[in-house]
Amino acid sequence: AFMPDTENRLTLLTKWLWQIATNQRAALMDLLRETGFEPVHARNFNALAVAGWWINSCLLRRSSMDRYQIKLFDMSVPIMRRIEALLPLPGQSLICVARTR
Repeated sequence: AFMPDTENRLTLLTKWLWQIATNQRAALMDLLRETGFEPVHARNFNALAVAGWWINSCLLRRSSMDRYQIKLFDMSVPIMRRIEALLPLPGQSLICVARTR
């Protein structure tokens, strides 16, 4: 499952994800259990992208990213991974691994 990690980070780009379920870790775990899955691991990631999403969606009021923004983001991922490994920042997104029971 993939969804924004906190409600205040929902923007024009991510509102459709909110309709899937609440974005809280506990709610996601409950949803997985209720639907026959056993959560194995969950973690936040993509912390440094929060600023970019906020600027693009809230400040610039865009509903999508252009290809140059996507390319710039893709090029910065290796650097962001290293920084996020050193800093315990809350992530923009939550990723969860689950298995069927």
